[in-house]
Amino acid sequence: MSTSKKKVSASASASKEVRAVINYHCDYCRIDIDDHRIRCAECEEFDLCVYCFQHGEEIGEHKNSHAYRIIRKHTFPIFDPEWGADEELLLLEALEINGMGNWAAASAHIGSKTDKECESHYIKTYLQSETRPLPDLKGVFKADIDTTLNREFIKPPTSKNKVWYSQPSNHDVQGYMPGRLEFETEFEEEGENTVKDLAFHEDDTAEEIEFKLALLDAYNNKLNKREYRKRFLTERGIVDYKKNQATDKKRSREEKEIFTKYKVFARLHTAEDHTDLIKGLLKEQELKTTIAKLQEYKSMGIQTFAEAENYEKAKDLRVLLIETS
Repeated sequence: MSTSKKKVSASASASKEVRAVINYHCDYCRIDIDDHRIRCAECEEFDLCVYCFQHGEEIGEHKNSHAYRIIRKHTFPIFDPEWGADEELLLLEALEINGMGNWAAASAHIGSKTDKECESHYIKTYLQSETRPLPDLKGVFKADIDTTLNREFIKPPTSKNKVWYSQPSNHDVQGYMPGRLEFETEFEEEGENTVKDLAFHEDDTAEEIEFKLALLDAYNNKLNKREYRKRFLTERGIVDYKKNQATDKKRSREEKEIFTKYKVFARLHTAEDHTDLIKGLLKEQELKTTIAKLQEYKSMGIQTFAEAENYEKAKDLRVLLIETS
């Protein structure tokens, strides 16, 4: 077993930045590991490449029955000692897919950070830096390059949504299949056409390979958007048409206007945050109506609740007489 298997090379740039490059090698076949590696949880400093792990290779005191954990690429910190480079990338990717401010979705996308941690880290690292919205790239982050960050992945919250079955009575939304969580017509329905005949060949030029990879990236982007929209509809209960219809009938005209006007902001919030926003706007509307009513009473010289009640009765009676005449 190697006692010194981490090779560190550093070079100074004009701005005196130092970047450490870490390479690991497999303790069985001795090849360098540039991607994911398997770290034995029972043997000290013992790593395997994916190929050797897959074939159950054993050497020395290491047995293939030992507990292990997967060490992903880019798990070393770059801006924050508690955040790895891979988590930084996942955070930015989650915000691009789910919208800025949707920290709950970002937490679920990363898997190892809470929504509060995502929010505070983004504000501190990206918004409060001198080069905002970019992080500070001039400073040198001094981290322990001999170890990678250990992750405890967060169990996603249990969905409270009702389990649907593909029965005729459950198809309230046309084209939606509850049992499969799919629509007959998906977002970007023709997205697969760009890659359905795509194939890589040994004689492909570098330009052809780059073009084909660009097509795959475009297709994956469409799949991400499709998945986001589908998840949004199911998690917010939008596909529960009958329940939403019954709730909408109970709202006043003013409430319906507010719900419709601010519906566009729903994708930027969690379901709880958007509900709180709507409640706050409804409360604001209620206070404005009450203030306008009190101003009307004041202009009419009304000073007591009894006088206000008599005024409202007389007002309603005048409106009734005008409508019947």
